Amino acid sequence: MRFKKVFALLLTGIMSVSAPAFVYASSTEEQLADVQAQKEAAQADLAQEQANIASLESKKQELESYLAELNAQYTELTNSVSELGIQAAEKEDELKTLQAQLEEAKATSDKQYEDMKKRIVYMYENGSASMLELLLSSQDLAQFLNRAENIAQISQYDRDMLDKYKKLQADIKAQEEQAEEEAQSINDLLAEKSAKQQEVLVLTANTNDNIQSYIYQISASQDEISALNAQISSADSSIYSLMQAAEAERAAEEAAAVAAFAQNPDDISMEFPGENQVCLHVSDAYQAYAAEMGYTAYLDFFWMKNAFLIDYLADTIRGEGYQLGIISSKDGFVRCLDETGEKEYQYPLYHLSGNEIQSHGTMTYEGPKSIVFFHAYQAGSPDTYRYYQYQDGTMRTPYLSASDGKDHTAASELIVYSGEYGCADTLLAAFFDYQAESLSGELLKTLASQKIYSVWFENNEIQTTDGKFSVTAVNK
Repeated sequence: MRFKKVFALLLTGIMSVSAPAFVYASSTEEQLADVQAQKEAAQADLAQEQANIASLESKKQELESYLAELNAQYTELTNSVSELGIQAAEKEDELKTLQAQLEEAKATSDKQYEDMKKRIVYMYENGSASMLELLLSSQDLAQFLNRAENIAQISQYDRDMLDKYKKLQADIKAQEEQAEEEAQSINDLLAEKSAKQQEVLVLTANTNDNIQSYIYQISASQDEISALNAQISSADSSIYSLMQAAEAERAAEEAAAVAAFAQNPDDISMEFPGENQVCLHVSDAYQAYAAEMGYTAYLDFFWMKNAFLIDYLADTIRGEGYQLGIISSKDGFVRCLDETGEKEYQYPLYHLSGNEIQSHGTMTYEGPKSIVFFHAYQAGSPDTYRYYQYQDGTMRTPYLSASDGKDHTAASELIVYSGEYGCADTLLAAFFDYQAESLSGELLKTLASQKIYSVWFENNEIQTTDGKFSVTAVNK
């Protein structure tokens, strides 16, 4: 009778499956699809903005290179203008000097011309007779020749000097013309360089404006990228939350469906013909549902299985005549077989305080006992497989509710034990109180009246329904 109750409770709350089908609630699925579409759109916009920034950066770099060339040109033109200005001033001084020289040569030439004219007038007015008289008045031939030579030299000197000063004027004039041409060339080049300098200056200003425009556009794109990254991050958070919600909805729907089948004896029932045999009856409807969902088993004791295994082993060992010894599993099930009551046994007490698992000593007991340790945390590496941790650090326990498919625990831990019942019966008697939203003291008292005792913690203090409870504390 008790065994049949065990299986009935298991069927209503602990149906376990493998290869689950992910069927989300339509509203959550639609929300998830919408958020994923928004994320994809944001990612596309992000890629576009990143490409835009790359293009803008490339254009800005081209303009910066061009600006460097313009600055180099402007510096070169400035140096050229400065040098040409110096050359123009020097050429102006040269022209002034040549003009002065030309005036001086003209004055000298004019004077020479006037002196020659005076001599010619004199010779014309006095006639050849005077010259002949001068020659004939010579005292000897040598004087005659000297006078004749002097007269000829004077005439030749006048001609030579006149030719000389005319040539000098021509040379100076030619130098002046050349200097004027060079000055004009310098001034033309200076004007050209100055105009080019102004042109480069305008180009430099325009290029700077264009660079600043690209910098502004790049900054705007970077702001847009930051906004898109924030949008994508928000979408990721929403997707994660929606996926969790969808998973919870799926689990709740699946658990409710399985519970509906399990609670209907026409869909699933068990028959116990004896000799450790169990006959499972499953309806066609439940078989079809199980096939659709990919279930590999209609019934799975999951984390509870060790309770039944330990009970089976204990009963088997007792049947062979053994009266001493302890059988235990790493996930919190213990069977003490000692019916002599002559020996004292201990069981460690652990409590989750904050994020730290603390030892609170050991409880002591005598006689045969079945001990079940419920705990909403990984008490050790061997039972890690029973727990799942989400990305946000939330720990999920194996204590799933048939009503909503979620895990609930009324406390961090609960130890129940009995000298009257096996681990399976003891577990199932307390399971629904531990799996509830809060721990019911009244139910625990009711269990105590049935000789199933409880140990738990409130405000880090040990609580118990066992009047004979004994604990050996540890140094903290």
